[in-house]
Amino acid sequence: MFYYWSLYAGILVTLLLFATNLQSYVPESFEDERLYHLFLVSVVPLLIVYFMQVIVASLMLRVRSLDMLKLLRGLLLAELACALIGVAIDMAHFEDNLPLDAYTVVCTLIWVTYFFISKRVSHVFALNDWETAVNAFYPPNTPKPEDVG
Repeated sequence: MFYYWSLYAGILVTLLLFATNLQSYVPESFEDERLYHLFLVSVVPLLIVYFMQVIVASLMLRVRSLDMLKLLRGLLLAELACALIGVAIDMAHFEDNLPLDAYTVVCTLIWVTYFFISKRVSHVFALNDWETAVNAFYPPNTPKPEDVG
C-alpha cells in the first residue's frame, strides 16, 4: 500500500514542480538550443514512463496477474534507466537538479528491488495465492499478540 501512496503523492509533487517551473519547459529560457534539448531528454522520458507506471499500477489494483507484474517491473526498470540518463545529463549541464535525481534513483531502486524479490508480490501477482500464504504465515488459530499476556 505504501507503494501506491508514494506513487500518487509523486503525481502531486510532479504537477506542483511542473507548475512552479513552467518556464523551464520554454525554449526561450535557455541561452543555447542544445541545452534546451538536453533538458527535455533528461526530464520528459522519465515523466512519460512515470505516468505509464501510474496507469499500470492502478490497473493492478483490479487485475492481479503475472503479465501485469512483468509490465510494471519493466516500467520500473525503464524509469531507472531514464533517471540514470537524467543524472548523466544533469551532472554535466544542470547540477541544480542532482538532488532530485538522487531521490528519484534511490526510490526507484527500492521499488525495483521490492517488486523483483518480495515474496508478498510473488504470492499476490504470480502465484495468486495470497490468502493461502497469509494463513500459512499466520494460522487462524494462532492467538493475537494482544490476547497473549
